[in-house]
Amino acid sequence: MLAQDFAACNVSRQSILSLPFEELAGRITSPTTLRSVKALLARIESRFMLSSASHPNISKIDHLLNRIFPPNKRGPSRNGHGTMRTSVNGSIDSPRGRNLSGRKATFCQRPVMKERERYPARVFLCAYMIIGHPEAVFSSRGDHESTLSEAASKLLPEFEKLITIILDGPPSTYVTEPSSPSFGDQSKALDADGSGNKPFSAQLAEFDAAWCSYLYHFVAWKVQDAHVLEEDLIRVAYQLELSMIQKCDGADVTHDNQAIQKQVLEDQKLLRERILHLTGTEGVSRLERALFEARNQCSEARKNGHPLPSPFGSPQKAKSPVQSPRAFPDRSSLDPKELLSPQETPAVAQAAKYLDNEKLVNEMLHEPDYNFTDSKYCEKENSDGMGEMHAHIRRIMEDAFWDGVLEGLEKVPPDYKRIIGLMQELKQELTNLVPDGWKQELNESLDEQIFLQVLESSSQDYDYFRRLLDYALDIVLKLGAPARDDDAKTSHCSLVQELSQISSEMGEKSRKSFALALVKGLRFILEQVQIVKADISAARIQALIPVIQGSAGVEYLQRAFSKRFSVPAGSIDGSCNSQLPKTAQWLAEVELNVEESKKEIEDSRSAFRASIPGNNRTSAGFPLSTMRTGGGMAIVGVPATTTAEDTSRGVGEPCALKWHSYEARVQLGVLNIISRTQALTEDNVPETFHMNLHRLRKAQNEYQRLLILTTGLLLLRQNAVAEGMSGTKLDEFLKMGKDRLDDKLKNEMISLPKVGDILADISLSLNSAVATNSELMIRMLVRSLSPDDAVFKRVSSVIHSALKARILLGKGREGGALVNAALQRVGASCLEGAVVDLGSNLARLASVSCLIHGPWYTLLVSSNQHSMETTD
Repeated sequence: MLAQDFAACNVSRQSILSLPFEELAGRITSPTTLRSVKALLARIESRFMLSSASHPNISKIDHLLNRIFPPNKRGPSRNGHGTMRTSVNGSIDSPRGRNLSGRKATFCQRPVMKERERYPARVFLCAYMIIGHPEAVFSSRGDHESTLSEAASKLLPEFEKLITIILDGPPSTYVTEPSSPSFGDQSKALDADGSGNKPFSAQLAEFDAAWCSYLYHFVAWKVQDAHVLEEDLIRVAYQLELSMIQKCDGADVTHDNQAIQKQVLEDQKLLRERILHLTGTEGVSRLERALFEARNQCSEARKNGHPLPSPFGSPQKAKSPVQSPRAFPDRSSLDPKELLSPQETPAVAQAAKYLDNEKLVNEMLHEPDYNFTDSKYCEKENSDGMGEMHAHIRRIMEDAFWDGVLEGLEKVPPDYKRIIGLMQELKQELTNLVPDGWKQELNESLDEQIFLQVLESSSQDYDYFRRLLDYALDIVLKLGAPARDDDAKTSHCSLVQELSQISSEMGEKSRKSFALALVKGLRFILEQVQIVKADISAARIQALIPVIQGSAGVEYLQRAFSKRFSVPAGSIDGSCNSQLPKTAQWLAEVELNVEESKKEIEDSRSAFRASIPGNNRTSAGFPLSTMRTGGGMAIVGVPATTTAEDTSRGVGEPCALKWHSYEARVQLGVLNIISRTQALTEDNVPETFHMNLHRLRKAQNEYQRLLILTTGLLLLRQNAVAEGMSGTKLDEFLKMGKDRLDDKLKNEMISLPKVGDILADISLSLNSAVATNSELMIRMLVRSLSPDDAVFKRVSSVIHSALKARILLGKGREGGALVNAALQRVGASCLEGAVVDLGSNLARLASVSCLIHGPWYTLLVSSNQHSMETTD
């Protein structure tokens, strides 16, 4: 029953492949899933403890669990993660519902650790997230992340084998179809290699061993990750404290001040709770020291008459003064090498900056029309909701800062120090941006001494202030992007109207109104300056795109790749195979199928030539020699060339592809990667494609969409032909079905049952008694998409052949004819456009990779060919 409840949650290695991050996260964290998984793991734990009672060498993992759920030393825990909790009457309730009344709830008589869950549900479910979306889970890719991914990939198969045995009984009882569709295909795959024929007790032991390994690496990664996140949270709390002190510094207790203090205290409370959960009381102690240091800095600044430290300065001014330790204490239970935090923060930051540059150059090479202003390459998925908190905190800090400036001006006598500081900051920012010929005029126009004299005169000189704003805005418009001029002018006009209305106020209110006008005007100009700085940075990068898309970008990525994997481009000592093991294995697998692909393509090309009337390829529009050089797709910096052999070849001679080159193997290999059934991660793709994992995953999704679309059209054709439909009516019916399916399959969250419902609905338009009901259509669709089904093998073979022809032969007539001929075998000619688009993307991906990683591919392919010759 528990296993069936878990299967109903549809959380498995297969189901997570096509789920976007938000969908998978919502499914995993849903109360139903958590309840089902927790109950199931508790039952598995009890069975494991019973079966292992006679084995004293059971792995002890309490020290690992303590790392994730630190015990509360002041009393029984209330965290709900398997530790005991004290009820109102003093008895202790076990997490599994047992009331241990009559016993004293003291740690000395019953340690909390003995009741801790061996398999925490949330930690276990993280394995699915790690496998499905590693780029969202991991902020970087190091040894901790790699080993954790590997451990998760080993844990889930062992768990799903165990669930298969629970659902369908031991191997000897397999007489019916599996009880759960989610695990049916996996059980077949397991039986195929004999790994699924273990008895329950043996499989239970295998699962526990995989769990212990996964938990070990999870804790090692989490300790390091918690250390980094703790620093970030402490920095936020530190900045909040500075902002609150500035806002309420020496001011009367007003309702607004009380509201700000209350909000900041609530936010700091949330941060404190988060840090307590991450790193325990030691992290909270570091937080308190940081807050104390912030208060101490402000106190010393007031004492010495200096301006209060601004949280909006450089990171050096706003960062937490508390330096985190290099390692957490009490690490005796784990290998110290696995728990050390990064030793040199500047080095880590520099490496991260270098990686961002590498990603940027990579995007420019792959996108001919790349536009930096539209780029999202540096944005990260935020899986823990911290983005909203940071945005909320930043808004509070900004408002508090400017409110503090305004209140300083409204004092009697007014405090001009901060407004003068802001004017100096504006002048410095503009000085750094303008040409040298403008600087003298800028210094004269934005003279802070004159500005201070005007303020101290109490004349409320709106005209002088408006001239300053107009001058500053004029510089901003000259420096900024022309596309922003209209928006900037509109915002400026609105500000001028608001200032004009403010200037009409009289009496005591006039002084406060002038202060408000100063703050609004300076804030507007400073915000516009920040926009200009961003535009200038974007323009500089945009100007580099033509250079980067040539040889400079290729050489940069080659140096970066060589440094990242410690393998020089000219290495001949065999280090490529050891430093690039996944790439070496991938190319070796492709090498085994090169001859088969060669025969398939050459036979298809011969048939195409034979079908041309009179065998006159030139008059029939046969592609030129520049399009017959091996499927090469011209990219920036790589001119299309015609060899002497191509030029001298006669019209009737065949065009020879470069089957012995590494380019052909990379092109075939890219197709093999995206046609895999498992989700693509850095652990199962070649090192040369790590930077383009997102492109491979997008291509894999499109490949699977084509499989579903083609299979759906086959089922619709079957129903239509059974009804006697043919000719034009059949083509129109299939086109209508294709359009509807294509539209629905654009939604990546659509499920197979939903697709089956759509197919059944389309079939109803046949006006036939054999119109298929939804349940039958769903069963037919699921069966046809099973890897063992003949329909699936046929469809996947056709799509694979069509893509292979497009990648190797290009967009010319010959390539297009072979693509169309392949799709006609399953009546899917209407999908030619989608296949060609996918093939074009794969061809470009392979071409750029060959351009960058050619030296390493040459060595690896030569090594593989030499090995095969030696074997022969």
